Amino acid sequence: MNCLKLACIFLTSCLLISCSHNETDIPVAPLQSHQWVCDTGAIIEWQAENKKATKIQLRLDGSEKLYILDKIQTTAKGILYSNGDLAFRIKDSSGVIFLANNDEIIGQDCKAN
Repeated sequence: MNCLKLACIFLTSCLLISCSHNETDIPVAPLQSHQWVCDTGAIIEWQAENKKATKIQLRLDGSEKLYILDKIQTTAKGILYSNGDLAFRIKDSSGVIFLANNDEIIGQDCKAN
């Protein structure tokens, strides 16, 4: 009977130890940051906020202002991100950035430098 109690205590301890594992201790690779230059000379620094890239963080021309753009749609023209004021479309390894309210282009043919 004592062996059975010891075995139960041992198994319970093992279960508790495995459940107490904290996944935040696992190192997470940082998301890739991009710096692109457009044909107009505009500089775009951007990175996805998460692995699914449902949002991106974007800075324009080295500004301190950080734009958070939501993924709006994915089509044959690329992936469109916008916050209602600023829009950024990415296709393959190039992009275009423009004002969302009037489609005024800030930069096109934006690519990694």
